[in-house]
Amino acid sequence: MLRASKAYRHSPVIMVFPELNQHSVSKAMSAGVTETFSLAPQEPLNTYLRRFGDFRKDIDGRVLLVEDSISQQQLAKAVLEDVGLLVDTAVDVSTAWQLFLAHEYDLVLSDLVLVGEDTGMALVQKIRRLDSEKGDIPIIVMSSYDDDARRVELYRYGVNEFIRKPIFFEELVARTRYLVMNSKLSGQVLSQKLDLEKKNRSLNEFIGRFSHEFRNSINVELGVSKVLLKDRQNFSDRQIQLVELSLIHI
Repeated sequence: MLRASKAYRHSPVIMVFPELNQHSVSKAMSAGVTETFSLAPQEPLNTYLRRFGDFRKDIDGRVLLVEDSISQQQLAKAVLEDVGLLVDTAVDVSTAWQLFLAHEYDLVLSDLVLVGEDTGMALVQKIRRLDSEKGDIPIIVMSSYDDDARRVELYRYGVNEFIRKPIFFEELVARTRYLVMNSKLSGQVLSQKLDLEKKNRSLNEFIGRFSHEFRNSINVELGVSKVLLKDRQNFSDRQIQLVELSLIHI
């Protein structure tokens, strides 16, 4: 009944049984149920509900959307903004490239066929040829041309995800969420790595300065001791012995 309704066609449906068995699970799945759980233990169900709640939270990030169909562009933008994203738009590669260089994005979402001389593939190539962190940004390409050879070629050029048109917007949001979260996590790891490298450089510089000063102090002590030994008649045997011992330890 639920799957027959357009409003619930793609909604997740869970079913809880007193006790799971293969027949009940198969029957539920064939009816459109997406997840099945037993009443005991409750931890798997609780974990699923917690993760599902996390999955529905707003996405914190900025997206560059490149789409030359204004109606589709505005619809996709509204969907992405509805889940918390900041979205900049462009209709061609030239405008998209200027925006990309001027701002920091967490994701690029581009149609394959665009107005102008360049295609979405040209934008992908320009981004992936950058010798910087910006060149590693996640990229989703959208297209109604859904053949195996084309998709494989897109992945070879560095596209992370491919979405077939007409767009199923729940899929778009799910893939966007995954890539943006991974992008931010990678950025945090890189930031921590750079911070650690900076601290290591500072430590090495301190050790180098300390070692230099320490060697200078030893050289001064060694020089003074040698001068004192040249003037033995002014020192007692015990004093001379102490100076000689200090030279041995140096």
